[in-house]
Amino acid sequence: MGYEKLVFVVSALIDAYVKCGDIVNARRFFDQTSRFRDVILFNTMVLAYAHNGLVGEAAETFEKMKLAALQPSQACFVPVISACSHLGLVEQGRVFFKSMKLDYGMDPSPGNYGCLVDLFSQNGFLEDAKHVIETMPFSPWPAIWRSLLNGCRIHGNKELGEWAAEKLLQLVPENDEAYVYCRRFILKRVVGVMLQRVKEHSVFLIKFPCDLLLSCGRKNGSKIYRMDKNRKKVDNFVDGV
Repeated sequence: MGYEKLVFVVSALIDAYVKCGDIVNARRFFDQTSRFRDVILFNTMVLAYAHNGLVGEAAETFEKMKLAALQPSQACFVPVISACSHLGLVEQGRVFFKSMKLDYGMDPSPGNYGCLVDLFSQNGFLEDAKHVIETMPFSPWPAIWRSLLNGCRIHGNKELGEWAAEKLLQLVPENDEAYVYCRRFILKRVVGVMLQRVKEHSVFLIKFPCDLLLSCGRKNGSKIYRMDKNRKKVDNFVDGV
């Protein structure tokens, strides 16, 4: 079997084992053929480790690539930084991103920037995520605003979330997620004002557009319900305002 065919077969086998969740055999095939020092094999193994959340092993494989003077692809960094995001390894993900330029002289792709923003947003580094969006050499796209918006929702940053929602709506005016995010905070403001006017033990109901019903009372608190087509309360839309 020729060298090119061998690399192709081993890479396919590693990928197949990874998809079956068998990282042990994937590593075995890689170890047996890594002497060929082929960038395809190393990229495949880095992806295998990343998809299984083995960030440390992925980092070791990157170091082996560096020693072998092999150049990883931009796509190779995407699952690695994503794995760091899911595992909460913010600094490790930041190091991986910076190494693209520092160690390999490689300009990060939009996908790499998107992963970095998601890494920061998911783990509460919202100002860092905002800084990346504002300084990256690409115009922001809807998915990257959604990442920041979701991070603001998770970590309760209302001001930055409204800013991200506004930016998202400028690109995608029909985006439901941004409208729901803005509506939630607008409704909370309305409830806050009305609660100041509620007397002891008094209760009143106010019907809003979009089938929302506000129930206010100083004794029982306040809730916003979503109404179904039969005008029955379905669930709490905003609770404990």
